[in-house]
Amino acid sequence: MKVSRQADGSFRVSFELRRDVFISVTASALLLAAMVFCLAIAFVETKALPTAVASFFFSLWSIGGVFGLEAQSFPTLFDVGILVLCLFILFLLVIRFTWPSSAGLPRSGGTKVAK
Repeated sequence: MKVSRQADGSFRVSFELRRDVFISVTASALLLAAMVFCLAIAFVETKALPTAVASFFFSLWSIGGVFGLEAQSFPTLFDVGILVLCLFILFLLVIRFTWPSSAGLPRSGGTKVAK
């Protein structure tokens, strides 16, 4: 922490917050695993798609609680990563259900569309 007095009489306070390396590595590993599950949920045939998507959202939301992070007070890269993953899975699901059937992507109901 560093405090200095400016020429106009005001004070300038600067500080740096750092997380433990273990927390950073764990958060990165969890985000990578979440990305893999995001792709698996969006493109693997599944009959329980609504349950899988809801579980994905709630899991990502609860991971922030494990680290004690709160986005309203100080958003971190981890918080931004979770937000990006949530938007990404929504984007992938929109593509999955609106893509032309000639692409052969699995549709709802767990069946693969014939070409």
